[in-house]
Amino acid sequence: MSAKRSRKISKLIIALLPVAFLSIIGIVVLAIVSVVSIAQSELPAEQNGIPSSWRNYEEAPNVESKVTARILNDKYIQYIASLKNNSDSEELAISYLASYINGNENSGFVSLSSDSLEYTYEPDRANSWTPVSISAPGIASGDFKFDYDLYAGHSGTKTDTIYFRFNVNAAKDGVVDNIISYVTKDSAGADRLITSSVSIDTDTEAASEPSSQVASWATISTIKFDEASKSSLSSNVIIVISAIGVFALGIAIYLVCRM
Repeated sequence: MSAKRSRKISKLIIALLPVAFLSIIGIVVLAIVSVVSIAQSELPAEQNGIPSSWRNYEEAPNVESKVTARILNDKYIQYIASLKNNSDSEELAISYLASYINGNENSGFVSLSSDSLEYTYEPDRANSWTPVSISAPGIASGDFKFDYDLYAGHSGTKTDTIYFRFNVNAAKDGVVDNIISYVTKDSAGADRLITSSVSIDTDTEAASEPSSQVASWATISTIKFDEASKSSLSSNVIIVISAIGVFALGIAIYLVCRM
């Protein structure tokens, strides 16, 4: 190769390097933003204890939400939550339920299932409590979801209020807060959010005996990536590493060409 041709190639490489640098910087920035976004979604809870994927839902109208807490057998906290439909014209369809515990040692979403979650329209009738299946906590769209929608009837009917019951193994953990949130669908199919909360001092609250057979206690779960997020995160990590490697190589070539 002639010296003249070699100089032309060197000049071309030098001229293209700024464009390559800017392109690589852009790829690195986009990949890092994507990785950070996925990493931040590892825990599906905002500071208010509501799953992050629900944070943009509007509040459901005409719905009254309550939750109570008590200690059972010095072992468990029993929560009884209720949703009352105050609409005279529409049924209330409940699709999702999440319970976020915040204690001194225990914090996280409660991992509910048909073994630990029950519902009824007649809470004072012992044999009316019915197990209900619900998916585990997580970051996927189908997490926290009932296997089928539950309903509360029009206001004034015998089914206008639905009750949920579950026990958590968080007794003797000092002051324990629980934020319960629901997602419902209105008649137009839009998702709506409902929340309620309760606090109990497990160190001072007197224990009570259950009035009837209760469901098994639920555990407080550790949220993990779902498989799609793991795959996406791995791909983005590879992109970042590759981009940084190419960037470093480009700098090395540039410095050699400048010598």
